[in-house]
Amino acid sequence: MTRIFVVGGTGTVGRALLGKLRPDAEQGRLTLQVGTRTPDLRAQFACPGVKLIKLDLNDRFVHRDRVDVLEGCEALFLLTGYTVDMLCQSKGILDAAKAAGVRHVVHVGIHASETTCVPHIGWHQYIERYIEQLGFTWTHLRPNWFMQNLRRFISREGDGSLVIRNHLPAGLQVSWIDAGHWLAGRGNSAGSHSPCGAHLPACYRKVEFFGHRRDVGSLSGEGLSL
Repeated sequence: MTRIFVVGGTGTVGRALLGKLRPDAEQGRLTLQVGTRTPDLRAQFACPGVKLIKLDLNDRFVHRDRVDVLEGCEALFLLTGYTVDMLCQSKGILDAAKAAGVRHVVHVGIHASETTCVPHIGWHQYIERYIEQLGFTWTHLRPNWFMQNLRRFISREGDGSLVIRNHLPAGLQVSWIDAGHWLAGRGNSAGSHSPCGAHLPACYRKVEFFGHRRDVGSLSGEGLSL
């Protein structure tokens, strides 16, 4: 039976992944181990075939403990936060995975040019290179913007109107994808081992923030301004 260790399973994307894999876990076709530093979440994810394990990627002195929890896992799904800490966090869990005998790593990065100078995108690329250097078989998932995150940019003004605020230059187009739909075709990547690796970019719908006014406005029943 395939055993997969999931890092980042309690966030927006991670919850969508677990939703796709939970039926297989409940029916005994695979085992999911989900690392989290928030024990209070365990009740939310408890079901047959899914085990939540205490894991704090910021703890620098628990290499042996990480190796122990990864023992017996064939694959690692790695999704970290968007700060420079992702570098040491990823290195720590990847070193432990290598020592534990994990064979395949699925890493969620971001779709961008290989010559990008955007810091957090470059950090993802460093992690991808380290995964390859350690000798895992690998799958580098490279989505662009998740539609679920659009809600974070929406705020309500004093007059009751909705406003989308963002940091992107006016007119810049980015691609938008739905986390659940995307993972429907990617979830089993953690259980498949290619001879080397695969890059899987994802760009479904390309549109600037301005172009989402009609979409979000129609869903909310209210107009939007930028």
